[in-house]
Amino acid sequence: MAQALLSLRQKGVGKTAVLMRLYNDLFTKQDDVVPFFLTFAPYKDPAEKLTVTIFNEYYFTTVIKQYIAFRLRRPEMVEDSIDIDILSDLAMKNGMAELEKWFISYQRLHNDSLEAVRLMVAQMTFYLMHKQAGLLIIDEFQLLTHVWDEVIRSSRDTTGVFQRPAEARWCPMLVSGSAVSLTEQAVLTSVLARRFKLDYLEPFEKNHTVEYVSKLAQLNHLIISDEVTSTIQTLTGGNPFYIKCLLDSDRLLEDNNLSTPERLLKVYEYEISQKNGSLRDFWDTHFSVYGDKLNSEDTVARAMYFLSIHPGEDIGTHEIAAAIGENKAKTKKILQNLYDADLVERNSLWRYVGITDPVLADYIKRVYKEQIEGQSSEDYQKFLKEEYWKKLGSLNRRIGELAEIYLMMLMEKFTDQRVDAKRVFGRDEGEVKLPLFKGHIEKRAGQIKDGSPIEFDLIAKGEDENWFVEVKYWKTPVGKTEVEKFVNKLKEIDLEDSKTLVAWFFSRNGFQKEAKDMLQASNIRHSDTDGFNEIASVVGCVKLP
Repeated sequence: MAQALLSLRQKGVGKTAVLMRLYNDLFTKQDDVVPFFLTFAPYKDPAEKLTVTIFNEYYFTTVIKQYIAFRLRRPEMVEDSIDIDILSDLAMKNGMAELEKWFISYQRLHNDSLEAVRLMVAQMTFYLMHKQAGLLIIDEFQLLTHVWDEVIRSSRDTTGVFQRPAEARWCPMLVSGSAVSLTEQAVLTSVLARRFKLDYLEPFEKNHTVEYVSKLAQLNHLIISDEVTSTIQTLTGGNPFYIKCLLDSDRLLEDNNLSTPERLLKVYEYEISQKNGSLRDFWDTHFSVYGDKLNSEDTVARAMYFLSIHPGEDIGTHEIAAAIGENKAKTKKILQNLYDADLVERNSLWRYVGITDPVLADYIKRVYKEQIEGQSSEDYQKFLKEEYWKKLGSLNRRIGELAEIYLMMLMEKFTDQRVDAKRVFGRDEGEVKLPLFKGHIEKRAGQIKDGSPIEFDLIAKGEDENWFVEVKYWKTPVGKTEVEKFVNKLKEIDLEDSKTLVAWFFSRNGFQKEAKDMLQASNIRHSDTDGFNEIASVVGCVKLP
């Protein structure tokens, strides 16, 4: 990473966990790059004031401490609170003379000129990294735009002090923030503009959501079904924080049973609508932080509600103004405040995107129904249940898609491991290799032949083999008719000359005898749940329930 990077994450997606994992890996798995990790997350709470003095002390001691810890290979130092004098003694006793001038400068300037020490701590990393390459990671960077200075009795923007480190190729910066719009403004419209590359981490894709749900359920000893796993993806949009709230819910303490969508609904009702619910508390806290922007006017709630019932739609300011009964100028101000609070996305100066976060949309609907329409809690619960079942749609369709995700997850773990074909694929082929597909796995893919589509549930392309996969997640064994359809599709494939075709039929509950005979005669590999789980054990994948 030669250029500074601005990493933006939707609330709850797990940005801090990603940054900490990166820091830990750099600290423990290599010796060439010194990692630094600073977080200003505690100061998201308005009651905790970030001052210039606090910023100076935290920045200086953290960078120096982490540098010494890395050089001495002492990870326990990172979490310890260590006095500056002790850090100085450690550095001098272990031959880190390059730090001496920084200790002297800090002690001399700390009680003298706050402006001077502010500049000094920013330059420290820049010059220090002439000695050894580094990576400076800062979490909740947007909070550095409003740091209180007791001398001038006003807030100041301290982000500019990172201009030189941001330009240093031997110590690039990785900064992140959960207040997406404010972080973006702090970096891309300041003196740091054009020095950062922008990266945005989306919520989990469906296959990663399934894997996360399965592993978390195992850790929590939950009874969970395929139907619930699929429903959680729809309900949370793949946000890992929302998923964790549901699977860690107090409502599960009685029997740890989350086996049906009905049981999940009870958990979701509690978490989104009750005062002790984690999802409600999460958004209550967010709204309280932006209380000055999100006042109690009905028009603000109406605007949020309108955007929540048009998810993903491109909507003009004039349309929103008409819907909430307000003039365009005031509507524009309301929308700007919602944008600053990371509650809506903007396509352009005058156009916005309907809220796509499903949990936020449900939270807004609850507030609107109870506070604006005056509905009782019972009326809202009835409304929430209706919305819940509408979202879920066709259960059979979702379960079919989930089955394909399970197979995709499994095949993504193939890295040339070897398995007994008779045990897992029902074929007398001896030991066979599970080839690396390097991400070339597609769902619902195929070819067009003579104007008609030939579609397969999964197609995986390897260096020497192309796998064509049929998936049936039925409650009964697959019969001969379905195998015939698969065989006929395979006959129509135009395969690359250099590639070997591998056909694989997965059926959750196995095959009827005639179907199995046809699979053998057609040289098609076939597996049931036991075969899947044996492969999962070999490649390190989540097993089927």
